[in-house]
Amino acid sequence: MNIVEKNMLFGAIGTAGTHMALEGYYNYEVGRTGVAPTEFPFIEIHEWLPGVADLIALVGVPLVFYAVGKTMRKDSLIKASKGGAVYGLGEIAGGYLYKIVKASQGLPLRYVVVRR
Repeated sequence: MNIVEKNMLFGAIGTAGTHMALEGYYNYEVGRTGVAPTEFPFIEIHEWLPGVADLIALVGVPLVFYAVGKTMRKDSLIKASKGGAVYGLGEIAGGYLYKIVKASQGLPLRYVVVRR
């Protein structure tokens, strides 16, 4: 693994770690109180858009890496922002696909098992 790949991996791990921490806290609050938290950062802007927590973790962290890398003129942080953006883009696309399937099928979601 060369240095560019290591930096991109660092950015993806940083973005994923922030995302997992926010998701973990959300699930902790749901388990503790029994209701979903509605205070910042767990605010939904619109039903079709990702929540603020997802935007902070999946878009904000790569932007911070990029801004700090540009300010400090560190190419390694700019490469880290690209790795975080790749992870964040995949997660946001997965969230959109889930919402599209949920809207088209209604609740509860049905899964098809394919057997050969």
